[in-house]
Amino acid sequence: MKEFLNIKETDVFIRYFARETSAEEDDVVLSWLEASPENMSYFNQLKLLWEDTNDNNVLNQKFDTLASLNKFKDEMNRPQRRSVHLFRWSSLAASLLLLVGLSIYFLHHNNNKEINIVSNKKILKITLPDSSTVWLNRNSQISYNKEFNKKRSLKFSGEGYFEVKPNPSNPFEITTRTAKITVLGTKFNVNALPDHSTTEVVVVSGKVLLSQQIKGSTKKNDIILSSGEKGIERNNAEIPQKMLVDDPNYLSWKTHEFIFNNTNIKDIVAIINNIYDNAHIELETENTENCNLSGKFNCQSINDILDMLRIVLNIRVEKKGENIIIKSAGC
Repeated sequence: MKEFLNIKETDVFIRYFARETSAEEDDVVLSWLEASPENMSYFNQLKLLWEDTNDNNVLNQKFDTLASLNKFKDEMNRPQRRSVHLFRWSSLAASLLLLVGLSIYFLHHNNNKEINIVSNKKILKITLPDSSTVWLNRNSQISYNKEFNKKRSLKFSGEGYFEVKPNPSNPFEITTRTAKITVLGTKFNVNALPDHSTTEVVVVSGKVLLSQQIKGSTKKNDIILSSGEKGIERNNAEIPQKMLVDDPNYLSWKTHEFIFNNTNIKDIVAIINNIYDNAHIELETENTENCNLSGKFNCQSINDILDMLRIVLNIRVEKKGENIIIKSAGC
């Protein structure tokens, strides 16, 4: 695998955001991001500079920068100069990117105080200005004011796992379409899909206040959730519901760890299709009465899960286009 002396000193991020990197370079970027929280924070800042602008003048600056970087690359690709000036040109490219990036930041954010982050098709780890951490599931979104440290409040849609830094004097608030979540410092999962009329909160540690978010209402309907509890706020409910967590796989989208307790393969397939949005798994046979599975499994990819099912349940798997067909002889 190709390695960079310092990934910050290359234009690989520019090409990554523009979807011009090779699969090999994508692997390098992802490995670098996983190496430390600082790397992820640096990446998120550059990504915001890249995406968070609608100003034509700023866009022109961005493209001018890309043109300049392409000139740098042409110089770097000359055989007689590449070995001598690689580091110098890379450093100049990084400096130019930083300079124009700061221009983009100040031009745009002086007029727009809102920062929006969308995860699209990948799970995204974000470090907020107060050092709290958020993992966004695919197709999820958060937005917050650039003065977040003064008031820790954000809007949220989709699914995410939050690790909030304690600060009793400055509570952390999350607003969804149907609910408001208030915490002082805790770990919890939020599911507030935009096409659903519910907000679900599962608390891993600490305490969370779950309130209704109804415009024009003067009622104060809320519940306090503790570790191991789940709260559900529905649009038409008079008060949020509270119950014990009944789904051992509510965090599988983040951890890729699965716990099955005599779980039928039909339910397993439903879990997989829900967690991996690019999975198209179908169960061909109707006879699954004896196809049950128990245990804890660490499966980082769909192929890992399928291999595990082949071994444990003795099933056959066939691929037809984008679909994966599971065939079973009654297990």
